[in-house]
Amino acid sequence: MLRILCSLAILIAWHSNTCAELQDLTESELSEVSGEGVGYIYEDFQFNAQDPNPIDDTDGYRFKITGIEDTNNDPVDVSFSQIYIAGAGSNRGANLDGNYVNIGRLNNPFEIDMLDGNNLGGGGYTDKAVLSIAAPKHIDVSQGYDCTDATAVQGSGTCASRPEGQPSAGYQGERMDIGLQINTNFATSSDININLYAESAHFDGSYFRVWGGDADVDGNSTVESTMMMEARLNFYADKLILNSCDLDGNNCGTDVVMDQLRMELAIGDAKYYQPATFDVNSDGNFTFMIHAVPSPAANPDAPGTIGANGLRTSSNTATWDWYQDYYTNGAKTNISVGDLSVGGTSFGSSRIQGLQIQYLEVTSHDI
Repeated sequence: MLRILCSLAILIAWHSNTCAELQDLTESELSEVSGEGVGYIYEDFQFNAQDPNPIDDTDGYRFKITGIEDTNNDPVDVSFSQIYIAGAGSNRGANLDGNYVNIGRLNNPFEIDMLDGNNLGGGGYTDKAVLSIAAPKHIDVSQGYDCTDATAVQGSGTCASRPEGQPSAGYQGERMDIGLQINTNFATSSDININLYAESAHFDGSYFRVWGGDADVDGNSTVESTMMMEARLNFYADKLILNSCDLDGNNCGTDVVMDQLRMELAIGDAKYYQPATFDVNSDGNFTFMIHAVPSPAANPDAPGTIGANGLRTSSNTATWDWYQDYYTNGAKTNISVGDLSVGGTSFGSSRIQGLQIQYLEVTSHDI
């Protein structure tokens, strides 16, 4: 059992959080507490960092990124002037007063824990202590809710986070409305405003894990001690809306709407010796890498050969079975949109299913 932490009177922007009354545990309940890890939830939560005067970028309300230049070496300022996290029905930030959301549930909270890698499937986790930060988990469909439907009822899906009004009318649920306005200011050309709104969104099943290991983190064939990572980044929303307006929020253009959005991104796969690593070299550029699946001869679990025709009968059986398991059960990325519409015109559904990364290297360069 996890110890549950509740935030008392934490000031977020100009809204104060509250939490329910803490309850005593009985002797039998205390006997089941192991003290392993920390679980945390927020009840009646709202984050409101909307700039009351979005035209004025000197009033201290916005988060700004500087140091970017265009092709003429003129400065380009990127600022975030309208940010909020609130309950359902926020109407793109217009209805925030008293509109709260719960983040996590008492029986399925966000968790911070130190895990035994030997209990995570072995492979690259073997004999490692793994720091894990995790969102609420997926649950049995008989108890869960459809992950993307804002009107889902119990028994319709595997997500633990409940929509507003579930399990009973008036309950505010654990799915949030999120808004973000990005303003890009150019010195010699027109400024650009981009708005992003998510309705009934949540992150069930997401986690981020880190541990120490040895790997070639920059492709120079030198093995170094480094921090290794694995993540499952899940994002579900009833709707994701993208548009552009004037900097004051008026005269908005056409809405691009993704209905019933489901993104399940797999970054790294430690069980099959594919950690993700991040390295910054001496000139300030970075290398992000999802390491290659090991070759048959160098496979730590089942070294051997794969026949030229790729068949099991001409291969080392254990080696062939290991790769078959990797392609069948290894981490995969899935993205689906129930309906994509632009300006009210539907373009139908789209889906990416079972995308598996065998090797990825991303580097930055000076221009």
